[in-house]
Amino acid sequence: MSVLKIHYNVENNNGLPEKHDYDLLTDMEEKLIAELKNGNGHLYIGRESADSIKETYFASKDFREPSIVFQKIIKDNPEYKMTLEIYKDKYWQSFERYNINQNN
Repeated sequence: MSVLKIHYNVENNNGLPEKHDYDLLTDMEEKLIAELKNGNGHLYIGRESADSIKETYFASKDFREPSIVFQKIIKDNPEYKMTLEIYKDKYWQSFERYNINQNN
């Protein structure tokens, strides 16, 4: 599992990016999707934007290519603080928070 977290500034948009940031963040995400194609052992899972952070999720068979692609995005966009996480999540446990059928 690989996650790119991009921190953006929020003025008065309830934690969501302003139009300028939204356009740049969308462009970055489209570049990631173009580089990490589904047919090459990668699966674009989705994104989440909240609380001044946009997270983009990929599942991959191997960690090397996402690491290289994410590092390039980070290097090419120094105006944003970004972090990347790559970890093994065989049973997709990191997405349990989205399970609407949880028994409390």
